[in-house]
Amino acid sequence: MKNNSIVKYTALAVFGFVMLIVGLVLALSLSDTRGIMGTLPYIFIGVGSGIFGGSSGGAISSHRLQKDPNLEKQKEIAIKDERNIAIGNKA
Repeated sequence: MKNNSIVKYTALAVFGFVMLIVGLVLALSLSDTRGIMGTLPYIFIGVGSGIFGGSSGGAISSHRLQKDPNLEKQKEIAIKDERNIAIGNKA
């Protein structure tokens, strides 16, 4: 894993966190709205938390694989394992 993938995941995590905060602020400040403005804060909260969670997991995973080459080798072997491929195809 390259170091710029950790930077990419971290930037996406920050973007997701900002969307989450904006959604929370809009939900608290816009109480009597209807239509799209009534649902927009909750869309921001959902999308922001999804981006934040997924990107945080990717950054942590990339960081761990970069620190431990044996773990990276084990993950590569597990991905190429024929049994795991067969289980994935049946699923």
